[in-house]
Amino acid sequence: MKFRLTVLFPVLFSSICSFSQQELISSAMQLKEFESTTMLPVVDKKDNIHLFSISKSILDESIINEIVYNPTTNTLLRKKHSKPDAISLKDISGLEITDNNLIGIYFHSKGKGIFNRITIGSEKGSIHQTFELKLKKEKVIQYISHKGKFTMLTVQRNGSTINCYSFDGVSYDKKSFDFNGERFYDKENKLTNLDQILNKNFMSTITTKTYNEPMRYSRYTKVFPDENGFTITLNHRKNGTRTLYLDLKNNLRTADYYNIPTAGFSSGDRLKANSFLHQDILYSMITSKSEMVITLNKWNTKEKLKEFRFNSDDEQAFTLTEILDGEDKSSQMVNADRQQAESSRSKKEMSMKKFLKLLINTPFSGLSASSEADAILLAVGGFMPPQQSSAPMMMHGAPSIINTPAGMITIQNFTPPIAINGFKFGAFSYERKLLLSKNNLELSPKKPTISAQDKISYYLGNLKRVGLETSFQYHDDFMLGYYDKKEKTYHLVQFTD
Repeated sequence: MKFRLTVLFPVLFSSICSFSQQELISSAMQLKEFESTTMLPVVDKKDNIHLFSISKSILDESIINEIVYNPTTNTLLRKKHSKPDAISLKDISGLEITDNNLIGIYFHSKGKGIFNRITIGSEKGSIHQTFELKLKKEKVIQYISHKGKFTMLTVQRNGSTINCYSFDGVSYDKKSFDFNGERFYDKENKLTNLDQILNKNFMSTITTKTYNEPMRYSRYTKVFPDENGFTITLNHRKNGTRTLYLDLKNNLRTADYYNIPTAGFSSGDRLKANSFLHQDILYSMITSKSEMVITLNKWNTKEKLKEFRFNSDDEQAFTLTEILDGEDKSSQMVNADRQQAESSRSKKEMSMKKFLKLLINTPFSGLSASSEADAILLAVGGFMPPQQSSAPMMMHGAPSIINTPAGMITIQNFTPPIAINGFKFGAFSYERKLLLSKNNLELSPKKPTISAQDKISYYLGNLKRVGLETSFQYHDDFMLGYYDKKEKTYHLVQFTD
């Protein structure tokens, strides 16, 4: 099954593709794809592209396939690496790029307290190493691969201490951040701890320099990596955003709270809220079935910069509507929402009234912000989780996310694809966008440009019998890799915004 993106501009497809994408190279090779196959793209320190294909099928002969593009020689080659039997796909945890440009793939068997690491790029071939890391009264809440470094976050059982393990090869450094002195509340306003909050809400890793789709930004617990550490935002309560900062450089921690105003809503309104951090501004959203309020607050000072209110009659407030949908229409969702989603797909549009209703009725809804030339692009949307199945799925244009007993872990460093165990294509995501001027943060009359990710979706939608798809950021552009099953050829295509 393939994940498709439908947007408002199908008539523009031929003109978009005529000038904004270029096939860099293709090469004939024999590849296999299984339901379990995960694609991991990595850009090394010499700008070489490595696409790893890892499967857990007994038919894959315990091989990790590596497709390597060398921009200097303009070659696309396939390499094979042995995969030890002890390593399982479900244990994939993260990636590392060493100072001497070797690539490390980490596999964590939490039940055994064992890490496996495969190092690729050495003259000796792939190297397999195993080391112990037994967690004592801790739970893994997130794995993060960011800028070539691999980090694991854990939380103290029945407590509020977050531990950060930073890896360097088979060694690691542990730093602890104690939030036990802070007061945390659950949805019912009862005192609780971080363990209870973080383990009831899957965490999503965000980097605002890359594309964030509704599946990620609509999560109610998010982590934002920066040069010195991690910011964690908690939106499990609709009246505000709890923020935690882990300063790895100075081994300090801070906690704060940003109120989300509920003024103007009726006491009986069902409300949903979320937030997103971008360039020292916290963008907050709260919505009912008839109104949505977006507030911009300066990070740290909490100064209110702007507030926008949209009601169900504001049809022109958002200049672009996107409906993302899987092929299987069997998702368990409210019948009315199913009907309106189907109607939206056929019309390639969605009324504001239906949009606000979806924000309330789907389990996950939120917003994101990103920079676009002289403007800030705001996207508001959400998603309906799919039914469970035994096989993972692949979606392009986002980080690798793998479902584990600890929740969804993210491999973030080069915008790999999503790979989710247990997801079935019954779900759909939806999104509307608007622009704010960077100068004064006012609503802009301009329309958002069609992103490289949208162009990739158009491109894939016109291909047949393809597999092993993955997309990722490469300098200022995006790359798409895919395997033509009929021609037995792997292709690498470059897209520009």
